[in-house]
Formats: sequence, structure tokens, C-alpha cells
Amino acid sequence: DIDADVRSTTGPDIGADEFNGTGGSPIWKGVDTDWENPANWCGVVPTVATNVTIPGGRANYPNITTVTPVANNITISTGGKITISPTGVLSNKGSWTNDGSVTNNGLIVLNGTTNQTFPGTGTGAFPAMFSLTVNNPGGATINKPVTINGTLKPQAGNIAVNDIVTLHSDASGTANVDAVTGSISYGALGKFSVERFISSLTRKAWRFLSAPIGGPQTISQAWQEGQAPGIYVSTGFGMQIVGPAGIPSGFDMANSIPSLKTYDATASLWVSVPNTNVAQISTTEGYMAFIRGDRGSNTFASPNSATTLRTSGPIKTGAVGPLSTATASGFISVGNPYPSAIDFTLTTRNGLLNTYYLWDPKLGTYGGYQTFNGPSYTATPGGGSYAGGNKFIESGMAFFVVATAAAVPHNISFAENNKVSGSFQVARPGVAGKQLRTQLSGVSGADPNLIDGILVEFDPAYSNDVDELDAPKLSNFGENIGILSHGKSISVERHASIVDRDTLFYQLGQLRQQNYQLDFIVDNLAAGGFTAYLEDAYLLTSTVIALDGNTTVNFTVNADAASKASNRFRIVFRQLGPVPVTFTNIRADRQDKKVLVSWKVENELSIDHYSVERSADGRNFRELGTKIATDNSGGTTVQYSWLDEQPLTGDNFYRIKSVGAGNDVKISETVNVNMKAEPSLITAYPNPVTEDGLLKVRFTNTTKGNYRLSLINGKGQVLMSRMVNHEGGSSVYDFNLNHSVAHGSYVLQVSKGNKVKATFKIVY
Repeated sequence: DIDADVRSTTGPDIGADEFNGTGGSPIWKGVDTDWENPANWCGVVPTVATNVTIPGGRANYPNITTVTPVANNITISTGGKITISPTGVLSNKGSWTNDGSVTNNGLIVLNGTTNQTFPGTGTGAFPAMFSLTVNNPGGATINKPVTINGTLKPQAGNIAVNDIVTLHSDASGTANVDAVTGSISYGALGKFSVERFISSLTRKAWRFLSAPIGGPQTISQAWQEGQAPGIYVSTGFGMQIVGPAGIPSGFDMANSIPSLKTYDATASLWVSVPNTNVAQISTTEGYMAFIRGDRGSNTFASPNSATTLRTSGPIKTGAVGPLSTATASGFISVGNPYPSAIDFTLTTRNGLLNTYYLWDPKLGTYGGYQTFNGPSYTATPGGGSYAGGNKFIESGMAFFVVATAAAVPHNISFAENNKVSGSFQVARPGVAGKQLRTQLSGVSGADPNLIDGILVEFDPAYSNDVDELDAPKLSNFGENIGILSHGKSISVERHASIVDRDTLFYQLGQLRQQNYQLDFIVDNLAAGGFTAYLEDAYLLTSTVIALDGNTTVNFTVNADAASKASNRFRIVFRQLGPVPVTFTNIRADRQDKKVLVSWKVENELSIDHYSVERSADGRNFRELGTKIATDNSGGTTVQYSWLDEQPLTGDNFYRIKSVGAGNDVKISETVNVNMKAEPSLITAYPNPVTEDGLLKVRFTNTTKGNYRLSLINGKGQVLMSRMVNHEGGSSVYDFNLNHSVAHGSYVLQVSKGNKVKATFKIVY
């Protein structure tokens, strides 16, 4: 009102004018939390050219959930705040002045044209963020400590690192640096701190590690946290390192068995790190480290704890290599050079087999190798951390490759486009052709412990000679199993099609006096017309290995050296003869809590017996009993039956296998009976937990045993636990938080021995 008159309520006011104006820089009003709601701004919804102010004292503050919010300069006053949700993106072309707080669970994009300073000026909080993109030809300057939980994406321009950038790692994942298509430089105080979280839920085990930095940091400064040797201060970081040279050489104590070692490819053996005070953590090879917990875990008997290993310095970027490798046919230790997972198939390799090896801490007692052989890269022995095919190598992990026999340079090179975002513990399952997988497990309790295994794939295109399609065996520190072919131990063999009397020779190593089991897992071999026999040279026995399902064979190693001979077992394939018998009918009928299996046959001739087999899934069958053939005249219909007195709860698939006098077989159709019962189930309620802190865990139709209930925080630390002696069947157990933990999100884990039976996200 330019004439300053009081407005009339009944007539026009000369000199007054109404208009919509921008009102200068948009100021947040806080009607709700929607950044793109015009009612939330004094002025207009911000554009790339407008400056934004978020004052304190508002009822609501921005919660960005979409990818379109933009701004130029951003000012957050005391009491103000911005939240970016996991689906949200905030693009910023100017500066940041923060006296309030910013919570970035999504992505901040710095995409100006002149250099941007981040996180900028002000005294406000800017806690660990998820992801940050720099896509500014003028670059960006990191002027304060920044912690990344997700991904740093250096897309364009130079990132001048003038303070510490932490790539955080915890139980939920490990932060990474995406492909660097811009550049990174460092000021006097600038560096990256790259973390690798080691969970307490695995166990004490060896780990095969790499250090993705290029600076002058020593092993002591990094993985011993710069603490003096022999100092045992538990901080949740670092590890104890022992070695034969003892405290004068930086080790926490003297031990003839080093806990940190590297692989000498020329001598084909592991050697201790000589001096942790001198040896640089930056290297292109891998470190084999025995980890029992953080710096406070100072003895082998100490309970294992979660820890985070961290290295500091400039990160490795750009092309790395070619890294020259060992002599022909030798194994080479290689560390993932980048703070990012990489795709092995994208690396450049010369004179190397299309195979790599990862150490899996979940195999055996202290870990074992998984073999990944191209093109499917299916894990062998499988299990442990890997259920199927995998071509990714995690940040902070090392791996082995193996040189070909050719007299050519053997090397591997890495490039930024080898990187993949995120963490990949398990990838897509492999597509099985005709194959036989054999797994070796130790049996010392209720659940077998997978140690090692081999894989044989059959195809007419393959050769029975050892060639570049086969994966050599890389021996574990403990028990081993391989295939012996032409004097060489093989982990994955590509074998020609099966012929009569074809033989697979197993090679065992470092077995101990205990019980073991061999699991034979077969795919697509049933139609070949062969029977497979496992021959035991110690017991002088022959066991039929099913080629249409899975077979388990138990054996024992005792004080007799012959019981652990490397050549104790072999598989022999034999051609089947014709079986004249015809199955005309098979049925399975429920009789109260039992099942009567009956079948009729015609043309019964030269039949020795019938085997009754049962399966819970229609695939993996086990023999229940046998019926001797009673007619064998070939001219009448004969009927047989067999009573299953203890059927399974749920589905029971039955089939009959006729076995001829010459061990030739024929299999009937499959029938099914469902013995309905409550499913086996473990549940937890109420969730969220009520204020009294009482959480109930219900076991429904669950097997008898000792179960551990563990409450775990986001760092993988066990805060509370309770042992439950479950008598079998259904019961409810109390797990009282007793207000001894803070309100928040936790993981409740139910385990039996070394096996996790159920996991729940709990809110309290």
C-alpha cells in the first residue's frame, strides 16, 4: 500500500496494488514436509538459480523423497534441518551454510559450474551420509570430515580432499567409490579412511584381505591402530597381529605361527610379514590374516568380537597394472586395488586361466577356498558364503588367479570400469548342465560342517586331458578334496561325456581322526544309462551313487594311516543293461499315521530286488527298504507292498527302483502323500516390542536342541543372548530386554550350533 492509508473494507483504496512476487530467495515456511509444495515456500519452489533458506522454529521441515528437488546456495539456520530419504535426491549448484542439521539417507549431487565447497560453512551437524555425487567441471572441495555409508561418485571435475573422507563399513554394507571419471587430489590433511567390517557372527577365522590405498601407511598404523605392540585396548577397531619376530618387529607377541602373511608365488608358500612397523600396508597383493576380534581380543581363547579394519591415505584410482605374476601354472595373490567391488570378468588378463579363488571364512574350521571357474563362475564347493554363481570381488578382499602353462607374460590389469556399486556376497545361481558335485564335510555334532568340494562337468566338447578349461586345486590350510587327473589335482574338471568304466579319482589331504561325510549332488546325469559306484579302497566296499538325486556316504578316519590315504575313494561309471520289468501301477495310501506303498509289475525277469525310496522334495531320494523279487517268470502280473511306519511330516514322495541281477536299474513313476502337520516355524512377537520390553519367541513344530537367542546392534555386536533348551515340538520362550538396551532397531538371531535358523528385524 504505497500511500500508507488504512485499507477500506467497502471500497477501492487508491494507491494500493496487489501482485504475486518472488519475495527474493525462497524461505521455508513448513506447512508440511514436501519440498515441491509451493505452500511451503515464501516465494517460489526453488530452481537451479535460486538460493534457499531453511530457518529454525518451523512446524515441519523438508523430507526429500523424489529426484527433482534443486537449489543454488543452501542456508540452514540454527534449529533448521533437511532430511533426504533413501529415494530422495537433492541437487545443489552453489554453496552450503549449515548451522542446523542435514540427514542424507539418499543422494546429494554437487552439479554447479564453479568450485563448490562441501559440506561448507557453519557449525551444524552433517552426520554420516549415504551417497554423494560430484558432477561439476569446476570441481568440489571437501573442507570438513565427511562419512559416506553408500557411494561416492566422482563423475566430473576434481575433488580436492582437504580433510578426512571415511568410507564406512558395518553389518549392513560397505561404502564404495564409484568409477572415477573426474579426478581426486589431496591437501595437506586430506585422505580417505577405508573401513572393512568383520562380523562377530562368523567366528575366528582366516580372512584374505587387500588394502585399497596408495599412501605410506604402515601395517602397524593401519590394522594395529597405531597402538604399541602388546597393548590390548578394545576399541572396536583393528586386530592383534603375532609373528615369529615378536615385539621388536611390531608384533603384539611372538608366535612361530604368524597371524598375518603374504603368498610367495615363486616359492609357492606363505611367509610372515617381516615387521609391521616398517612394512607398508599399500600393496598389490593380498594379506592372509587370522582375525579373532578387535585389538582387545589378545589370546586365541578370547571370545571373537566384531571389529573394523581401516586403512588411511589416498585411494587407488585409474588404471592399476599390469601386475606381473608368477611362473607358468603358478598361483598368484592379488588384492582388489579399489575401495569398491569389482567384476572379475571385466579385468584385463594375459596368460591366466578363466578362474579365480576367494577365501570363504564360513568353510571348514577356519575357512577354505571357493573356486569360481568361467564362464558360469559357479562356486565350488559352494555353500558357506556363496550359493551360486559369483563374479564379484568385494572391496577389501584379495583373491588368487592361476597362470597358464604357456610361455607368455602372466599379468592382470584393472580399470575404473571394472567397478560395480554395492556389496555382493551372493550372486545369481549358476545354470547346471550335466555335472557331479562332491562335498566333503566334517561330522562332529548334529550338523555337518562343509569343508571343501569339487565339481565335474560333463560335455562332449570337453577333453579328459588337463587343459585351460579345468581349474587347478588351491589347497586349504586344513582338509582338502580334489580330483586327480594326469598327475594334477583339480578343483573343477571339464570332462568328456561319460563312457563305460570311466573313473574319477579323488585326492584327499590332511584328514584328521574324526567322522566325515561325502555328499554327491548330481544334475542331469540320470538319462545317460549309467550306474555310478563309489569304491572305498580302505573298507573294500562299493556304494551306488544315485544319478537322479543326491547321495550321502559317511566314513571315518581312525589311527590307521590307510584310513586317510589320499587315494581312498574313486567313482566308477558302468553302462546299464536293459531291464525288462514294467511298472503297471504304483500308489501310496495313508493309513492313520503310516503310509502303505504298493506297486504292480509285469514282465518280471532277472530282477534281484525292488528298492523303496522316499523324498521330501520329489528330487532327493533315500532308500527306506527292499523287497526281494518273488516271481521272475516274465509271464504274470506281480504285486508288492511296503509299509512306511514313520513317514515325514508334510510331503512324502515315493518311487520304486527295480535292480536286476547285473545291477541294472529301472525307476517307477513318483507318487506323493502329504502327512499334514503344523509347519516348522520360528516367530517373534510383539514387534515393535511393547514398553515392558518383553519379546516372545515361538517355536512351532521345531526339532529338539539347544538354541541361542541373540540381540545384535547395527555394528554386529551381540548385546544380549539367552540359551534355550527346546524339547521339540511347539513352545514359547520369553526374551526380556529389561530396558537394558536403548530404543531402536536391532536384529534378533536364533541359532542352533553354527547354523542360523531365523533372523528378525526388531524395533524397540
